[in-house]
Amino acid sequence: PVLIGVIGNDINGERLKNLMNEAGLDFNTIVVDDSRPTTAKTRVIANNQHVVRIDKESKQDISKEIEEKLLSILEANVNSIDAIILQDYNKGVLTSTLIERAIEIANAKNLIITVDPKFNNFFNYKNVTVFKPNKKETEDAFGRKINGDEELEKTGMELLEKINAQHVLLTLGADGIALFSKNDNVKRIPTKARKVADVSGAGDTVISTLTVALSAGANILEAAYLANFAGGLVCEEIGIVPIEPERLFNEVIKELEL
Repeated sequence: PVLIGVIGNDINGERLKNLMNEAGLDFNTIVVDDSRPTTAKTRVIANNQHVVRIDKESKQDISKEIEEKLLSILEANVNSIDAIILQDYNKGVLTSTLIERAIEIANAKNLIITVDPKFNNFFNYKNVTVFKPNKKETEDAFGRKINGDEELEKTGMELLEKINAQHVLLTLGADGIALFSKNDNVKRIPTKARKVADVSGAGDTVISTLTVALSAGANILEAAYLANFAGGLVCEEIGIVPIEPERLFNEVIKELEL
């Protein structure tokens, strides 16, 4: 992976740099902004359950200068990547301008581009490959509750049309995933979580697994199935943990054998 983002000039930024170096990742794609801190999340765990999270951060939009640096890094790497993930945390990095231009860059190169959105700029992610909000984010964006399958299907198809995505993958927590695609019926994939210990990182796991699967040639249903499975596995672990491919495939095989 090529990580593109913003950190502060502080100890947590140094920690990230060291972790990236240990993992063999290029730190030159990370922009240091002296005007903001590195986002740090402190999770409180009690009795193997995630209780609360304390964040230290700035949510101010990045400057035009930092915006241009990020886009330059993306353009410099675009010929060596197969897909782009826009992972939005509403921390001020994914501005409306950056979103629009990143999508333009991806579409010009015919790259897969997937999105894990938050409330801000929710409807700005137009013309992407996959848009992956959760149910609450979608309810907040539309200003209404989604009650029952009929309302779910109506909202999903409305969102698909509104942002002109190829696919909308709506995560529903314990109810799994609803997949909406152009010229196709809604598909439902039940959850694969067996014992939820900590939901931290589940959304990140789903979008990354989905994108890797699509890049490797899977169709959207296959990719969504694998992503849903990976998200279920990560919820069984305490803290932020990677799901290794071998473990994922072994669990899928076991499921198919049942």
